[in-house]
Amino acid sequence: MQSLYDFLQQFVRNINNIFKKSKIKLPNIIELYPFGIRTNIRVHNGDTYYLVVSPEKCFVKKGASAVDLNIEASESFWIGVMKGEYSIVSGLPTGKVKIRGLRSSILPLIFLSSLIILFSNLK
Repeated sequence: MQSLYDFLQQFVRNINNIFKKSKIKLPNIIELYPFGIRTNIRVHNGDTYYLVVSPEKCFVKKGASAVDLNIEASESFWIGVMKGEYSIVSGLPTGKVKIRGLRSSILPLIFLSSLIILFSNLK
């Protein structure tokens, strides 16, 4: 069984490979959100992963960083998101996802949720 970290690494590889092969840069996130998307993906009572998606770089590493977007959910929910079973946003009304400062984080949250839907399951 793949871990959440494995899924996140595949997501990052997919984004980096697509834009490297197509010679197209990631859409200019800076116009939408000043520094790209920097988020801590937290697992309830578990690990935290620092994910960066920006025009200049896309990477994930274990641990947390000082960011504006902190998303917390169960590991099974995160894995379902990465498999394309549902989106991060779909967990908001059900309480499966907790986000600190949701009002100020809504745009990067929607953008990240959309990117995961588009790029996580590419082969």
